[in-house]
Amino acid sequence: MSAIKLLAIGNSFSEDATYYLHDICQAAGLESKIVNLYIPGCPLEKHWGNIVEDKAAYRYELNGFYELEENKNELVSIQSVLDEEKWDHILTHQASHDSGILTTYEPFAQNIYRYLKDEQPQAKLWLNQTWAYEIDSDHEAFSRYHKDQAFMYQELTKCYEQTASEVNVPLIQTGDLIQKLRQTPLFDYANGGESLNRDGYHLSFIYGRYAASLLWAQTIFGIQAKTVDYLPKSRFEPNASVDEEKIALIKEIVSQMN
Repeated sequence: MSAIKLLAIGNSFSEDATYYLHDICQAAGLESKIVNLYIPGCPLEKHWGNIVEDKAAYRYELNGFYELEENKNELVSIQSVLDEEKWDHILTHQASHDSGILTTYEPFAQNIYRYLKDEQPQAKLWLNQTWAYEIDSDHEAFSRYHKDQAFMYQELTKCYEQTASEVNVPLIQTGDLIQKLRQTPLFDYANGGESLNRDGYHLSFIYGRYAASLLWAQTIFGIQAKTVDYLPKSRFEPNASVDEEKIALIKEIVSQMN
């Protein structure tokens, strides 16, 4: 059986969400090829510009990894990676700093999805909803949202829902998941719970990334969250212990979505 192939055209937020995805699929008995195209903080406008210019600007991350050796880390273009495979699933998202500002989405989202439909008509296309920053985030763009997590979440939710409707693709509700988990005692950071972010905006190496990857596995590949027996292990925190109560909670919340 050939591997199911997914391409994310993104940045560090799709890097977070794809980190454990291949491992989760493997544990569920599903062969997969997961590629993330990475430029730090890349917005839709820049993705479209890179398509128009056929610019080799992306780090190629395969199954949660990328080569650190200089001679194995050549940058690639979106077109070259589209030419590499007949992809089963392709997605992108807005950069987090622009996620709640509707005017930053168009015409770039429409242009990108029209291009993807033309290039890969067999692929199922998705839009990934990013998440709001942590309540004490020091990200310079947080001031655009009055340094208010709830306001940022409200605004990005409206933007993603409208854009998904306009480009006629389903939404991966990653931002909704993170916000739902933040409302549980274990991840209620404001009241002593563990933050799902490692720096105020990127997802934490264990639970944040695991939650996003698990949601993608369920939403895109139909893997039921409660059946997954994979426990996350990050090469960035190799000695971190995994709290199975938190894992069980993440599985429960993910299973309630879609």
